[in-house]
Parts: sequence; structure tokens; C-alpha cells
Amino acid sequence: VQVAVGLGRKAGADFGGVGLTCGVVGGIAVRNDLHPFLVQSHFLLAMLSILFGLVAIHRARPDEVTPRESIGVTPALSWLFVVLGALMAAALTTGTVVTGAGPHAGDETARRYGFDISTVAEIHSVTVWMSVSVFLVLVVALRRDRNLFHRLSGHVSTWMFIAVVQGGIGYVQYFNDIPATLVAAHVAGATALWLVTVRFTLAALEPLAAHAPDADDVHAMEPAAEREIVLQAAPTA
Repeated sequence: VQVAVGLGRKAGADFGGVGLTCGVVGGIAVRNDLHPFLVQSHFLLAMLSILFGLVAIHRARPDEVTPRESIGVTPALSWLFVVLGALMAAALTTGTVVTGAGPHAGDETARRYGFDISTVAEIHSVTVWMSVSVFLVLVVALRRDRNLFHRLSGHVSTWMFIAVVQGGIGYVQYFNDIPATLVAAHVAGATALWLVTVRFTLAALEPLAAHAPDADDVHAMEPAAEREIVLQAAPTA
């Protein structure tokens, strides 16, 4: 428990440091006419702060972290989770490049990246489809262990749902001249999918053991159990 608390505090400190840096970069971006590189850095630092924040919350819970092997997570599965996380980070990065090259990278006078938006959008699409492919491989691998899949099925369903909605928004905005409302929705969807990916990975690589009831809970349950025994033993009319 002490180790988990220590790791949680470290992640919390990392969260605070990254959050502070994100705020500073945001201020610099505003002072420099929303340069796309600074805006991009601000967003990616925000995603990094979400990562550290979720890790800190996860490690601060009272349930002890149990070895991932105890729930059936093999080294190969661990590797797939790491690859999924890396590809999701790449998709976020390429997505910010698309935004920086598009018409909504700040206000009307803000500078843009000089990239062809069709080209960078295609590169972003490749990283997204690579992420989806690894996720599907991961799901197939998880289904080989019924207990493990049942344990993580909620994360799997949530990831799939958000990914489908996010992909739909992305293609609709691309083929409809990139309306600002859909760009905002796509950014929100990217944030949600990153959050779900981090939680999914933590649930697998740092699984929490079931929290056993403490002494007060046990004593509180005893009278109810005794009443149930008495009722079962009572003669019926």
C-alpha cells in the first residue's frame, strides 16, 4: 500500500508539473498570436496531464495493485497495450497537425502550418486506422481468456463506441468543408478516446485486487445473516 501511495504521489507531482507547463505554454501561445506549434503543444501537454492525473487517481485508490499476470495479462498482451497507447499518442499528434493546417487553428488572423491539409489528413487517418487495427488484435487476444475479457469488457465496449463516433465525426467534417462545430466535437472526441485508452491500459497493466470488507463491514453484515438463518429455520404455516 505504501508503494502504491508513493507512486500515486509521484504521478500527482508529474500531473502538477505538466499542468503548470501547459498553462505557461497556453499563455505564450496567446501572446504569440496563436502560433500553431504552440497551440499544438498546449493540447498535447493537456493530454499528458490527463495521463498523469488518471494514473495518480488509479494508484491512490485503497485497493492494492495486483500483478497483471494474476488476471491473465501475458507479456504479449502487455506489449499490445503499450503499442495501442503509442499509436493513440501518434494519432493525437497528427490530428493536431491537421488542425494547425486547417481553417480553425485559432482566429481568422492566426498563422497556419503550410502543409497541404489533404496530405496531413491522410497521414492522420493512417495512424488512426493503425490504432484501430491494434485494438482489434488486442480484443481477439483478450477473448481467448474468458475471465480476463469479462473483467475488461466494459473498457472494450466504451473504446469501440467512442472510436466509431469519433471516426464518423472525422469523416463527416472532412467531406463537408471542415465546419467549426464538428472540429470542436472531434477535439472533444479525441480527448474522450485518449481518456478511455489510458483507463483501459491501467485496468490491464495495473489491475486492482478486489477490496475485502473491513471488520466494521463484517460486523454490520452479521445481524442480517443471523436474521436470514432464523427466517429460514422458522416453521411455515
